Amino acid sequence: CPGKTPPGARRAGGLPGRGAGCGRVGGNLTMGGFCAQSAHTGLAAALDLPFPPVSGNHGVRHAGGNHYLNPKTGAYRAAVAAEVAALGLHRLRLTGPLRMHLVIHPPDRRRRDLDNLMKQLGDALVAAGVLADDSMGVIQAGGWEVMAPESPGMISVRLSWA
Repeated sequence: CPGKTPPGARRAGGLPGRGAGCGRVGGNLTMGGFCAQSAHTGLAAALDLPFPPVSGNHGVRHAGGNHYLNPKTGAYRAAVAAEVAALGLHRLRLTGPLRMHLVIHPPDRRRRDLDNLMKQLGDALVAAGVLADDSMGVIQAGGWEVMAPESPGMISVRLSWA
């Protein structure tokens, strides 16, 4: 990998993986921690994060001109920030253009709106310092795969340069 791996980088959540650094598997750039490529091609960041506890509709409330964060949303953002900091990605502030690919492992079989899930995830990545913004100017393309339910749930996020 032409980029630098931060000291002590590891795969988030203690999940099995390749460990820190980048490699090529089947012609695709893969990683278990972090990779920033100087030519802005390939993988920018990869994280395995917990599943958001509430939907985007219930995460933030507004009343009387004030902005109130649901306590579960605050705890989720703190958990994401801890994972990001453990990987050394908290100062990336990627500005794009990026592609975001998600592999979603919901915690149960309940139906969920994808846009509400994306709202919680995008806001958490901005708050943690991975993304400068979660607008369409930064994330210009994306995709997702929904896998079989897996308790307690997880989302694998792969950000690559568009």
